[in-house]
Amino acid sequence: IEQVGNISAVYEISFVTEDPMKSAQLANALAEEYLNTSVIGKRRSLELSQGWLAERTSELQRNLTELNIELENQMLAAPFSAEEVNTIKVESLIKERQLRDTTLDLQRAEEALRLALEGVDEAETETQIDDAAQVALIDEQTRARDSLKADIEAQEAALSSLHDALARQARHNAEVSRIENDIAVSEAIYRDFITQLSRRTQQERYLDADARV
Repeated sequence: IEQVGNISAVYEISFVTEDPMKSAQLANALAEEYLNTSVIGKRRSLELSQGWLAERTSELQRNLTELNIELENQMLAAPFSAEEVNTIKVESLIKERQLRDTTLDLQRAEEALRLALEGVDEAETETQIDDAAQVALIDEQTRARDSLKADIEAQEAALSSLHDALARQARHNAEVSRIENDIAVSEAIYRDFITQLSRRTQQERYLDADARV
């Protein structure tokens, strides 16, 4: 058996016996066996490849079904609708503005109370009536300050609740995006595997040896 050329895929088989017919039959039988073995090897490799692709494609199909179910469940479990999220955002802006205004009011009230207390400390001679009026004024300003502090606590609690709601929605949206991305990636791989499987099926019709004898 000799290769025809240095880089050729053509081989020459010669057989020498006393019977030329027998020599030809032996040479042809050897060539046929070699070609059949080559084709069988390629077919076996192709079948293994097809089997792996088919198994992986089925697995991807199951995975896509599970991901779509997960996405549907996640959408149903959304904390808020799009309209509700917009409402929460608007309410948050309003609450933030109210909190800023109330904080400024508290600063002014505390300043007024401080001045009133300083006025009492600096007074050297006051009538009993003036003392009573000053005390009443201080009490009123103290109540106003305390009321503003209570308002701020309530506004901060309401704003914190709104922020928590938006954070929950953000976590939900992130999970939905993750699932949608997983679906997109799996679908791309699935389509690629289907294409490869189709090509392997077509290749099976045209299997031949990689050499000419």
